[in-house]
Amino acid sequence: MDPLSRRSLLGAGVGAALGLNATTAPATAHQIDPELASHWMRLLRLLGQHDAMFGPHGVLGTVRTELGLITGHRSVARGELRAQLLRVESRWAWFASWVSNDVGDWHRRDSWGDRSLQLARAADDADMIAWALLWQSRWAAMRHDPPRAISLADEAGRTPGATGKIRGLCAIKQAHGHALAEDRSSCERMLARAHGFFDHSAQSDHGTPSEEVGRRDDSAELYVMADEARCWLVLRPQRAVDMIEDVLRAWPRERARGLGVQQARLARACASADQPERAAAEGIKALDMAQATRSDLMMRELRGVDRQLDARDVPAATEFREALAAL
Repeated sequence: MDPLSRRSLLGAGVGAALGLNATTAPATAHQIDPELASHWMRLLRLLGQHDAMFGPHGVLGTVRTELGLITGHRSVARGELRAQLLRVESRWAWFASWVSNDVGDWHRRDSWGDRSLQLARAADDADMIAWALLWQSRWAAMRHDPPRAISLADEAGRTPGATGKIRGLCAIKQAHGHALAEDRSSCERMLARAHGFFDHSAQSDHGTPSEEVGRRDDSAELYVMADEARCWLVLRPQRAVDMIEDVLRAWPRERARGLGVQQARLARACASADQPERAAAEGIKALDMAQATRSDLMMRELRGVDRQLDARDVPAATEFREALAAL
């Protein structure tokens, strides 16, 4: 099976391809295959790859179907297997929240996010508790609610037992909230704290987050730089331009949706740095990626560029607006 084929991960065949034998909820705990937890984690990785390459629409139906099956099995499981399925279900619920956000369904995004947090707490999974909270912080930032974004990220970073890498990611989300509040000194303080966590984790045997938290190693230098650039986009746009240029050069090409988001953010940064013609040109580059992935996250970034260019009377801005309207 080619995990990057649009058809390879869709429909009921996806479970069969991974050796899954779970199409209905079991009647008793002894009927549950103990290998199901690891199978479902393998499937989640493949769906994450597909989502990163092609966008959320091709995986959303499968995610909802499999979550129903996981819930059915977890509800009758006992002991360690139940604990494993709780951790699995929490990660799947977070992924459902992520893809719901990227199709523009904010109500289901928040509902799945709350469920992921509840399941993580039931499993006593410190990193997943912090992870769910830090993404709630991100959703608050998207709603332009800096106080709530800061509060949630702070709560996430205080999660007892969370690893240093996760705490570093929480500090970056807190920094972004301070940036949105135009509090540069607090933003810089939290960025310094984040890098302190990452530096310490790199030297520690306890710096690796628990299995399969997130879609990738978000504490890797490239993704940290991309998150930090979001802070500077608000506070120092030209610095954000320089950072996002570096991010784009190193971004994995198989993560096409993320590549498009970074391209759109470069356009926003250029517009904020008073470079309207370049902003329009960079925005046009992102339009094809937006059409291919149908990512609502990317479209929100591009609509932001459109608002920034609305009053700019330059030919490139007109071309961008017309191309966006035709998408």
